[in-house]
Amino acid sequence: MPDKFINQIDKAIFVLIKATIFLLPLFFLPWSGEYFEFNKQFLLWLFAPTAALLWLFKAAAEKKLIVKANPLNLPVLIFLSLTAVAAFFSLDRFSSFFGHFGRFSDAWLGLFSLVIFYFLIINTRVADSAEKIIGLIKLLLYSSFIAAAVSLAAMFGWLSALSGDPLSIFSSASFNPAGGSLLSLAGFLATMSIISAGFLFRPAPNSAEEFSSKKFDRIFFSACLVLFLVILALVDFSLSWALVILGAGLIIFFRLLDPGFNFKKILNRHLLIPGALIILAGFMLALPNFNLAKIFLGRELPKEARLEYGQSWTIVKEVFKKSPALGSGPGTFAEDFSLFRPAELNQSAFWQIRFDKSRSHFLETLATAGLLSLLSWFLIICLVFYLNIVLLKKYLASRGALGADEDYNLITVLFIIFILIFCSQLLFLTNTVLNFIFWFCLALIIVFWQRNNQILFKEKTIDLNKTVIFYRASVLILFILSAGVFTLLVFEVKFFAADLIAARDSDRETGLITAIKLNPYLYNYRLGLAKL
Repeated sequence: MPDKFINQIDKAIFVLIKATIFLLPLFFLPWSGEYFEFNKQFLLWLFAPTAALLWLFKAAAEKKLIVKANPLNLPVLIFLSLTAVAAFFSLDRFSSFFGHFGRFSDAWLGLFSLVIFYFLIINTRVADSAEKIIGLIKLLLYSSFIAAAVSLAAMFGWLSALSGDPLSIFSSASFNPAGGSLLSLAGFLATMSIISAGFLFRPAPNSAEEFSSKKFDRIFFSACLVLFLVILALVDFSLSWALVILGAGLIIFFRLLDPGFNFKKILNRHLLIPGALIILAGFMLALPNFNLAKIFLGRELPKEARLEYGQSWTIVKEVFKKSPALGSGPGTFAEDFSLFRPAELNQSAFWQIRFDKSRSHFLETLATAGLLSLLSWFLIICLVFYLNIVLLKKYLASRGALGADEDYNLITVLFIIFILIFCSQLLFLTNTVLNFIFWFCLALIIVFWQRNNQILFKEKTIDLNKTVIFYRASVLILFILSAGVFTLLVFEVKFFAADLIAARDSDRETGLITAIKLNPYLYNYRLGLAKL
């Protein structure tokens, strides 16, 4: 097969991966029943399997399959398999695989697409150097900056003036492309602000061209940090400030571990910037009633109803008693809430709300995916912590006085972001963008250590041209996988069309009947028809 054709396949894979990174925090459509999570999931389902098929076609063209082994591959596959089993035996199998209506981020197909994305980053050359890894993170920061700017414009009412429609989603002060929830946006931007702060510590340039590039980067990272902090101050979500304190504290901690750190320059940017972040976040936490939104916007931002931790635990405990191993099924917390709704909610202002989310992703995973899936998830977390601690110690010992080493700065920032996302999952709910950052960061950590520790992370080559029968069998498997992905995409397009029609014709019988024909598994369309 010509090298030019293989290079074209490589380029297509890289475009799909980079497009996913850039578009996911921004992508939404105002024409579907749910504007954000549904469309982001559809983007994932479309891009990730397509890129995986291209990668397999490239392997068939080269007649060899190169797989990069690492200690996390098996735990990730175990986690994916256990959640698939939980979805198969779910209370609502369709919601478990394709997502619960109104909240699609827990769909097993979304997790499947994220795992594919994780393996693609590891097994392609899209991030095989520190420069490429930084490039991918900058791509995410560009997207985050645009999403934050749009969100800030919505808070000030500028989008409402542009749309001219008071009922438009752009007229809402809580509108943001990253997921629609201001609290989720705050958690997302808290993580992004630590990335921006961490990248401000990149080493000094060695040439005029590199100086110009890094000068632009520092200006951009500074602008990101300021914008993200402004939005965090307006939303004023206590968990986001706690994440900022933790992230800034970890930056200082890893700087102090660097043997080349100059302790004489206490007031340098390595301590000054994270120190200022800690002071700012501590100030905001100490004054919970200090409402900057009311001062600068002239009104308070919309409040979001959430279950308390105790109420979430009450529901999870009852579900665990009923189905400890596999839970009720991914994406079925709404059913769990209906079955085991705490009686105390009847006396609260939220008595009429049917919550479809727990207060904590950790608790929700225990209820919906079961103990086995939760343990396999914890195994992945523990292995990441163990690998980073052990390999960082070896890396520091072998490099000696690092000074402003770019590799050290990169891996510490990645590890800090992973810690922040893990803490966020323990204490808060999650969405498609936050799930994506978890798997994206996990993949970049593994890619970094693959490059710096060839002994532990080995590359295996499977010769597809070993025998004629073996090659034909591999081509047959590729054909079956292609047919499976194509079939899945057909169903996804049908379901997507059904949602567009149902949203457009929600008050027309013919439209809802058409939506039911296209997607007979989603009961919401039947409920809408029954109301008519």
